[in-house]
Amino acid sequence: MPVTDEQAKAVQEVAKASGPIVGLIRDAGRTLVNSTVGAIPGDLIGAGGGDWLHEVRVRNRARLEAKTASMLDRLDKSRLTEPSPSVVRPLLEAAVDESREQIQDLWARLLANSMVDCGSRVRREFFITLKVLEPLDAAVLDLFDNPEIVNPSNPNVHRL
Repeated sequence: MPVTDEQAKAVQEVAKASGPIVGLIRDAGRTLVNSTVGAIPGDLIGAGGGDWLHEVRVRNRARLEAKTASMLDRLDKSRLTEPSPSVVRPLLEAAVDESREQIQDLWARLLANSMVDCGSRVRREFFITLKVLEPLDAAVLDLFDNPEIVNPSNPNVHRL
């Protein structure tokens, strides 16, 4: 599904509002997408496959940027910091290959966290874990964000 002009404009507006850090991520992502796609031989993915893969990654990057910018918009701007290249490069390389919404959300959370408080809450081991998760796994992880489920004293929690 191609990115519409309205979606592209929305991403640009959010990026403007979030400041230069999101611009840095956008530029780094564009470079990584271009270099990664350029490294895949066309004969391995079929005639015209390189163009398709490139377009998928561009759309994934745009969605990642929009989600990340939206998360950063809700934070105190004084907490925003420039991410470490040693963290953000492998993160972006993996994130642009993900099209599934639930997993994209997790990549966006990691990317946003890499730009908050010097990325102190992001470990590169998370990337390895996230690469092998399925959407159902992401749904289970979301349960941990629900205080009604996590709180064992909640009488509404059913135990087996």
